[in-house]
Amino acid sequence: MRILFIGFLLIFSNKLGAQANNSGTEIPVSGKIQSIQGKAVYPCFLKFTYLNTDSSIHRSKTDSTGFFRVKLNKPGKYRLNATAQGYETYTAFFTFEDINESYDLRILYMKSNDTTRLKEVLIVSDASPVRLKGDTTEHSASAYKTNPDATAEDLVTKMPGITNNNGQIQAQGENVKQVLVDGRPFFGDDPNTVLRNMPAEVIDKIQVFDRRSDQAQATGFDDGNTSKTMNIITRQQFRNGTFGRVNGGYGTDDRYKLSGNANRFKGAERFTVLGAVNNINEQNFSSEDLMGVMAGSGGGGGGMRGMMGGMGGGMRRPGGGSYGPPSPSDNFSVDQRNGITKTMAFGLNYSNKWKKSELSFSYFGNATENSNLSGTKRYYVTGNQNGLFYNENSSSITQNANHRLNARWEWKPDTMRSFLVTPKISLQINKPESNISGNNALNNLEVNSTSNFYQASLTGYNASVGLQYNVRYKKRGRSLTMNATPGLSGNTGNSSWSTGTLQKQDTVPLILNDVKANQDRETMNGNGSITYTEPSGKNAIWSFSLNGNLNKTRSDRLTNAFDSATLEYTRPDTLLSNNFNSLYSNASAGIAYRWQKNKWSWNISVNAQQAWLNNEQRFPMVYSLSRPFRNILPGGMLMYKPNEREGLRVFYRSATNAPSIDQLQEVANNSNPLNISIGNSKLRQDFQHALFSRYSWVNVKKGSSVFLMVAGTITQDYIGNTTTIAFADTQIAGTSILLRRGAQLIRPENMDGNRSFRTFANYSIPIKFIKCNLNINAGASISRTPGKVNDALNYVRNFTPSLGVVISSNISEKVDFTLSSNTSVTDVNNTLQTSLNSRFTNQNSRFRIQVQPWKGLVLQTDINHQLYKGLSGGFNNNFLLWNAGIGYKFLKKKAAEIRFTAFDLIKQNNSLSRNITETYYEDVQTNVLQRYYMLTFTYNLRAFKMPEGKEERRMWHPHQ
Repeated sequence: MRILFIGFLLIFSNKLGAQANNSGTEIPVSGKIQSIQGKAVYPCFLKFTYLNTDSSIHRSKTDSTGFFRVKLNKPGKYRLNATAQGYETYTAFFTFEDINESYDLRILYMKSNDTTRLKEVLIVSDASPVRLKGDTTEHSASAYKTNPDATAEDLVTKMPGITNNNGQIQAQGENVKQVLVDGRPFFGDDPNTVLRNMPAEVIDKIQVFDRRSDQAQATGFDDGNTSKTMNIITRQQFRNGTFGRVNGGYGTDDRYKLSGNANRFKGAERFTVLGAVNNINEQNFSSEDLMGVMAGSGGGGGGMRGMMGGMGGGMRRPGGGSYGPPSPSDNFSVDQRNGITKTMAFGLNYSNKWKKSELSFSYFGNATENSNLSGTKRYYVTGNQNGLFYNENSSSITQNANHRLNARWEWKPDTMRSFLVTPKISLQINKPESNISGNNALNNLEVNSTSNFYQASLTGYNASVGLQYNVRYKKRGRSLTMNATPGLSGNTGNSSWSTGTLQKQDTVPLILNDVKANQDRETMNGNGSITYTEPSGKNAIWSFSLNGNLNKTRSDRLTNAFDSATLEYTRPDTLLSNNFNSLYSNASAGIAYRWQKNKWSWNISVNAQQAWLNNEQRFPMVYSLSRPFRNILPGGMLMYKPNEREGLRVFYRSATNAPSIDQLQEVANNSNPLNISIGNSKLRQDFQHALFSRYSWVNVKKGSSVFLMVAGTITQDYIGNTTTIAFADTQIAGTSILLRRGAQLIRPENMDGNRSFRTFANYSIPIKFIKCNLNINAGASISRTPGKVNDALNYVRNFTPSLGVVISSNISEKVDFTLSSNTSVTDVNNTLQTSLNSRFTNQNSRFRIQVQPWKGLVLQTDINHQLYKGLSGGFNNNFLLWNAGIGYKFLKKKAAEIRFTAFDLIKQNNSLSRNITETYYEDVQTNVLQRYYMLTFTYNLRAFKMPEGKEERRMWHPHQ
């Protein structure tokens, strides 16, 4: 019946779409015509000629201020001719694609007849470094001077509100999820691959905006599903030609690097290939390459980490971490700052656009081997005067291989219908090996110690395909959109670990544990939706939607212990084995209303959701559990844009989140007997309220800007952790777990009282007399996280204010420097044990400069100072990382360079971090690369064909 219903909708929508194809529409287009000197051109006569099929003409005329407005009757490509007495004829080409958008051409400049004749088209851009276009912030690359070797990452971090936080690019206080190139995907959803391989010199503009979902873009109705996105607009002269770079070097301690990228742009057709091999921790890719195995495979209790303001501070849930055998998610999380990593990577990207369709495709593969040494000091909240301290040292070698495919194909058979297909496939192979030794102390007296060895061979995969069909009808604003996304993911493999535990003052001084486990997990998921929009008058629109989601997981884990009688791993360990199935499904119906006029736009929505969570265990015990959930999910958004200089957006959303299979599965992880974790099949879904607001203001004439962001979250039935700390040997009720004195058991549990709040502000202004840009940012985060320790409720409250200053040069390409400093202070307060309240300070200051004082000579230095206060004793908390280099550019157009570089000149490089949970805080120190010297050779390829004749300007609007 469902298939017949959907088929009927498709046939019906196709018929109506065909009928509506030739119907009239109105696409508002406006702008201003000025002379180069800024004087309004009046009267100026404009003629828009449609070029796709017929040659229909639309005319307009400027008013006394130079402003014009015209309504076009169909989307497509147009030629604009503007004529005025005393001025040369202005000719340009524009593409208007979206009938639900209003297009602002901003200022078009005409050249007077008495000046030197140039080409037929002259477009002069505003030199202001930043401007607002709707809800999009646009930065002009020409306002920020960088050296000829700079990447897109070097360029964007000079821009206001954009920072690099431990390798993660953030814009206006949020992580950038995707980087587009000329409005099209580039290497899928991996921002780092784009920013670290795209040269800065090809960039004309950087746009920052909240990208709406594909469904919202299709319907024109903002559903609130957005992701922070950058769009790189390339310079016109770089859109036809080939450019790239090859770089290779060898240094002391057998350090090496070889990398290269080549880009071939031919109008709409783009092809990029890149590769890299090195052992100096250079990884030009993001954590997306590790997500296939991580999905749904975290350790019992989760594995969430979130920065608490500045490098080295973090809030995470216990249950994963460095103790015990790493869960599959931990195995794949290789931090490029920690340890020493060998990397091989290869990728390619292709995109093209035709008259009715658009295609983008990317493949990326990499292989890494990370060697890591770490030391951990952990202080537990115990709720009494018996202070518990855990000390650990570990070493690991992790090999990881990844393959990732992404594609996007969009077909528009006519102006009313569109089809979108977005397949994604990833495959990961992981082989970790680790040695860990740790001990617990109560009141400064050691009570036990452990050592363990762990190794595994794991394979993870993830595949999905998004399908979307959209039709727009004769009446503007009326549309029907259908979505479906089936997916399949899983991970399989085997692991083994052996542990030895020494219990002080015990009649059995040494406890041995030697096991092997086989794991097989598969998840089938799918979601679908049908959305219909209907206009209500000139300024309002209704949206009606039906949504469904299904997630079915099968997880088998069989663990056998070593049998001394047979000398084989044949003795079943029921505590560590499990056969578990979980089915989570939900269905919802929603209604939303949007109103928009002039400066104001707002919408409200409400969804009624029915969800079911069904758990079934077949081994070692048989039981089943079924739970229904009913929720009302409200939402809303308010936008206010009084003028072109400022804008305000406030957004509220509610959502539910189901527990993961690892949190539900009651199988113990006792590879480290001092820190045991287990799941909880009785968990409920959580309910989250999120409020977000952002204010933007720019002064185009002065080039200054202000960005303010405030966000808060409240979570009901938050999935936290309850920790049992044994002050004497304790048998855990309902299990066969014997918790030795000083050991801990971690189990997830639903709790209330979780909330977080954060704010971010940035002020930017050019300092013209020294030709620099000044960026000042400030922020604060406040959180309260519940947890239980021995059944006593503890709230850990964190308050982290931060302040940062960046001064970047804007002198010339021959002098490029950036001076920055960021400081954060974190106060940690526990309600259960105030003696563990703490404060630590993290300050990172950096000075980077590259100059070309004479002909091809290049001098470069990079000084990074890291200061920590309040960490555990014995950790180096004040160190300086100093890199320097000298190079020489030669050949035609200085295409080649040879450079000698010294890394960590004074041999002080270090890696420290503090992690905070609701039951403990810990300080972690890991090994990093230290001093080496390297000689490198670089060759830059630049071969461009300058465009001839007239210029086309494609109006691309990023769907705020």
